[in-house]
Amino acid sequence: MFARKRLNRGLSPCLTAGTEQGEIQNVEKESLVKSVPPLDQTPLCLRELAVADCDEMRALFEKVFKQPLSALLWHWKYADGRGIGLGAFIEEKLIGHYGGLAREILYKGQKKTAIQIVDVMVDSRAHGSLKRKGPFFSLATNFFERYSGYDKPYLLAYGFPNLRHRKISYGFGLHKEVDIFSELVWPAVDKASGLRNKLQKLDLASSGDRCLADRLWEQMAGDLANEIVGCRDAGYLQHRYLNHPERDYQLFVVTTRFTRQPVGLFVVRVEDETLLLLDVVCPLRNIAPMVYHARRQAYAMGLKSLKAWISSSHSRYFPEAEARETDIHISAQMHSPGPSIDQLQGQWWATPGDTDFK
Repeated sequence: MFARKRLNRGLSPCLTAGTEQGEIQNVEKESLVKSVPPLDQTPLCLRELAVADCDEMRALFEKVFKQPLSALLWHWKYADGRGIGLGAFIEEKLIGHYGGLAREILYKGQKKTAIQIVDVMVDSRAHGSLKRKGPFFSLATNFFERYSGYDKPYLLAYGFPNLRHRKISYGFGLHKEVDIFSELVWPAVDKASGLRNKLQKLDLASSGDRCLADRLWEQMAGDLANEIVGCRDAGYLQHRYLNHPERDYQLFVVTTRFTRQPVGLFVVRVEDETLLLLDVVCPLRNIAPMVYHARRQAYAMGLKSLKAWISSSHSRYFPEAEARETDIHISAQMHSPGPSIDQLQGQWWATPGDTDFK
């Protein structure tokens, strides 16, 4: 894994911004923010969150998204320099949040660091939340100006926004679409005899398997040297999948049966009656064998099908399948000076494992 970048966070403790009136969504009367005055009368303070703000951020998350965010999941995302949370406060109460997760990438063959936008939320009691000078706009623009672009800690800021956030961000000119996920589905297949390859669990506690995973990533990175792809080395696989506090992922490696040469590895988890293919790490010529072995694994687990997402620009590397476009866009920030839309569009290799919600 690339060395983790440490930020010089000598930021002023609070940045104020004026806003106008409006709403983002309904929140119960027992909202985290109590008796918030109109924002056109109250200064909005923006500052980077610390570990001490974890509980307040999680409370806001549950109010806005109607589901809990555990302390373990917060730490998996944000602790030890893995993420940044920019908070908006009124009278020392958190009313908005704009989060980002650091991601080591290869940008057209060069090692860079990007930041993935996550956990974007504003309490509806904060008036003016969707106006150009409201808390959402202030959070987004300040986040990009501090962290993303040329001569900033992160070259790129990207994300996988839902429809509602896309309408807002695209409308403000903060983000632009650079790709969209295609969903590919194959029926599960019975175990075949006489296969030349062998499937087994990947054990990243073993130094041999870690070296194997790193070797496969180097081969894949070479094939994608002219494009944009998130790092998929052993360290990344360990944290993203095996250290996840709430989900059960399975990692498999395929080797040649007699010479035990690595063919590729893949990551799956059960989703309803389907096996979801979250990641493949292999030379691109070996994608088809990975899909085939994942289909066999789906059958062995009693599931009906294998499902994958892949950025539409790269779906050509996968075997023929039942295909459809999803509503999940891949977007990149356009507010701060950085790579242009022409340099980013159709360049991303992305799978479900690149998101934080699969």
